[in-house]
Amino acid sequence: MLFSKLKEIVTTKLKGDVDVSTLTNDEWLVKLDEALSQVTTDAIPSELKTYASFDVFKVVNGCPIRKWELPTADTDELDIDEELAYAATDYIAFKHAQLDKNIMRYEADFNEKITNYNWNYFSKGDDYE
Repeated sequence: MLFSKLKEIVTTKLKGDVDVSTLTNDEWLVKLDEALSQVTTDAIPSELKTYASFDVFKVVNGCPIRKWELPTADTDELDIDEELAYAATDYIAFKHAQLDKNIMRYEADFNEKITNYNWNYFSKGDDYE
């Protein structure tokens, strides 16, 4: 997913609840970094798996992962699995939402995407290689 697409999705999700159009690129990067940190706490992104000990950022369910690279331009691809990029949009929306019904919906959407990703990941019998 492109960084610009993530911004567009979050902006659309929050339309009528919160105006995020005034966020600077640096503010978006902070929010993305926080979202990816949460996503990688709950799921093992196959795009970030590593076996180079110098590259290990944290271990998730016994699998070492590297730190993601944040985009520098709107045209950059996010450094995470596509499915988890969508979970990141829900997390950012969840953290920004002000209406209770939206907060609950985004949190539920985030949890569902993580659960589905993990189920699909582990059902393949992936041994982290």
